[in-house]
Amino acid sequence: MHFEPGFIYHLYNRGHKDNKVFFTADNKRYFLSKVQSEWEGHCSILSYCLLPTTFHFLLIPNDAACEVAILKGKESNLQLFSRALGTTLSSYARAMNRCCLAKGSVFRKKTRSRMITPEHDYLVNRIRFIHEAPVRKGLVRSAREWEFSSFHEYSGSAEFELCNKALCYEIGGFSKEDLLKTVSPLKPPDTKLVSA
Repeated sequence: MHFEPGFIYHLYNRGHKDNKVFFTADNKRYFLSKVQSEWEGHCSILSYCLLPTTFHFLLIPNDAACEVAILKGKESNLQLFSRALGTTLSSYARAMNRCCLAKGSVFRKKTRSRMITPEHDYLVNRIRFIHEAPVRKGLVRSAREWEFSSFHEYSGSAEFELCNKALCYEIGGFSKEDLLKTVSPLKPPDTKLVSA
């Protein structure tokens, strides 16, 4: 996975063999606290959603995040943000394995990322699409009912403050009201992607 500074990425991963990765609200809070502490200084988060088997983040890596990591005194092929992401996932997996007295992979081996266009309609629809993921999965009837997504940051009722909302509004050229409108739960946004 390679990141370019200043570009927008949709980052996502699932449970190994589609297994659950988040069992309780405390699991999700723990994961978000790790994201908050371990990704700070690497990126601006625009949107996120944690589902029982999946996570989604829309983010913009900064210059420092895209620098090459030095491992054992030598340059590696790994960027600093990729290393931080790996640390977050592996330490969460270790905690879950200790908690559940299990062994093995928690997440799929490769976290996926797609570089997306900052075009107004596409960006606002991508964020809505992420917020509506629990609705599409049949977990809730509206994004407002799902506790662990950035929908609540934009609506003003969040437990966690991870998103750079001002940057999101500036890049997208849309308002809070535009963002909180719901997208059809059955129709994904236009799939206009920029190659990474």
